[in-house]
Amino acid sequence: MASAGSQRLSRDEYKKQRELDELRKSGAVPAAVDEDGRMINPHIPKYISEAPWYLNASQHPSLKHQRADAPAPPSDIHRYRRRGLLASATATTTATRFRAGACDNCGAMTHVARDCTERPRRRQARHTGRDIRPDEVCDQVDLSFDGKRDRWNGYDPATYTDVIEHFQRTDRARQHRNAAALASASASSADRHASSPGNGSSSSSTSDDDDDDDAGDDDDADAGVVVQKRDARTRTTVRNLRIREDRAKYLINLDVDSAYYDSKSRSMRDNPYAGTGVGADQVAYAGDNFVRASGDVHDFVRLQSYAWEAAAADAPNAPAAAALPPAAAPSQAEFLYKQHLQEAGKARAAARSAILDKYGGGGGDDADADGAVRLDPTLVLGQSEAYTEYAPDGTVLRGAAPAARRSKYVEDVVERGHAAVFGSYFDPASNRWGYRCCRQTLRNAYCTGTPAPAPAPVAGARPAPPAAKRALAATQHHEEEDDHDAYLRDRRRDGDPVSSSTKKVKR
Repeated sequence: MASAGSQRLSRDEYKKQRELDELRKSGAVPAAVDEDGRMINPHIPKYISEAPWYLNASQHPSLKHQRADAPAPPSDIHRYRRRGLLASATATTTATRFRAGACDNCGAMTHVARDCTERPRRRQARHTGRDIRPDEVCDQVDLSFDGKRDRWNGYDPATYTDVIEHFQRTDRARQHRNAAALASASASSADRHASSPGNGSSSSSTSDDDDDDDAGDDDDADAGVVVQKRDARTRTTVRNLRIREDRAKYLINLDVDSAYYDSKSRSMRDNPYAGTGVGADQVAYAGDNFVRASGDVHDFVRLQSYAWEAAAADAPNAPAAAALPPAAAPSQAEFLYKQHLQEAGKARAAARSAILDKYGGGGGDDADADGAVRLDPTLVLGQSEAYTEYAPDGTVLRGAAPAARRSKYVEDVVERGHAAVFGSYFDPASNRWGYRCCRQTLRNAYCTGTPAPAPAPVAGARPAPPAAKRALAATQHHEEEDDHDAYLRDRRRDGDPVSSSTKKVKR
């Protein structure tokens, strides 16, 4: 790129310029200086040290084109920016023809048609060229951060003098009116007392009090003070409802690490006495969190939980609860919740009555005269006076004997034709339990009716008695019949036809 300093040099001039640059680089010749007297480093390349041609810089060597211009100081914050002033007030001439780029509506150059505040014309100035409005004055100011946000810019305090004078005139007129009203009231009161016949010593004290009050009012009226007439017999007491010991909640604990005080909502959630060793029940204020857990808060939380659970579960009223949450329809949600509580209460009452009917304790011999159930005191209190001493393994050393272990089988229930329960007979030969009625040791075997003979006490393994063999065969036969009946029931449930031949084959 051509530069301002580059020009056509002859061979000798170019040679001298090269020699001078070499001498400046070696230090034999002083370096060149710019317009401000500052030295220019000779090692700077020419494309940096020379200014471009479009800057119209002088031929003198300089690096000013490489330095940023000093920023202009911002405008003074107290500078008045004129707003709404027309250029015709300061200019001597006004445009008479429409100018390109002006407002289509009024012809001013300082705004466009969409920002024009003039009444929209039927025939715009762009087409008529008449009634061209003057331009507005737009001050070009470069304000600082504070200057842009100065709300009092352009305000003249002297303009408030008119407001003060207006209020003073209003106060003087009000005082004059009140003074005239007090004077007329005093004159009418004096005339009334003078015309009354019984104006004696009996009412001397009252008259003196009235005269004193009137004199005080007259003094206030003469002084030009607006007063309110009060009855002397009326005593007004104004009490200060705030006690002297009351303190603001943020002044209770001045520690910065104590409870946080939110100045916007004026709330302090935590206890300000936390960490001081003072209990929450010993202070008058322990934070605002107690409000969040008092009143109907628990009921509302249970209602909200029921609505969520009903919406998540597959319940009959789940669509209604899900479509009408407590926030949208609180009345209907509370009605559904009350219905749920009533149904749950009825279910608990039914379960309780069923348990009492089955196991007793609901009345009769176990109840008192008033219907209350009598319980063992040892069961109610969970303790007794009986001394019992146990070993480390749990065995009883002293005291009450341990209770006998109950059988794992259902007691006093006979089955399959037996006259005794399983476990009522023990066979020492096979070391197994059985039924006493028929002496069978096979569980769930049908009773044969006659007990088997007792086995002979011989050494070694003893064979099973014939009655036991017959009982075992009968039991196996009955089990096969039960399996066959179950098979037929499954076939009928699945819808498969079962013929008599199938029954015969299966049997």
